[in-house]
Amino acid sequence: MNQYLYTKLIAGSLCTNDTLAFHEKRTQFDSIVKMSHLRAQVMQIYNQTKSYLKIHSLFPTIYYMANSMRTQSIQHVCHT
Repeated sequence: MNQYLYTKLIAGSLCTNDTLAFHEKRTQFDSIVKMSHLRAQVMQIYNQTKSYLKIHSLFPTIYYMANSMRTQSIQHVCHT
């Protein structure tokens, strides 16, 4: 039961894009969570979050806003 609760706690921080909390508690995570399916799920979320943050840091928010506006314009033209 402790493994499930701790996994939920760690996954919750990762879902808010907080990889630092997991990194700081990695030793504790390794000592508490022994079930391979739980470890695999957390590691998958961790790696996805790291990838997202890496990609997001490469492009400024303005690029995303401009791209979103362009996509909306194209959709509007295509659907009228």
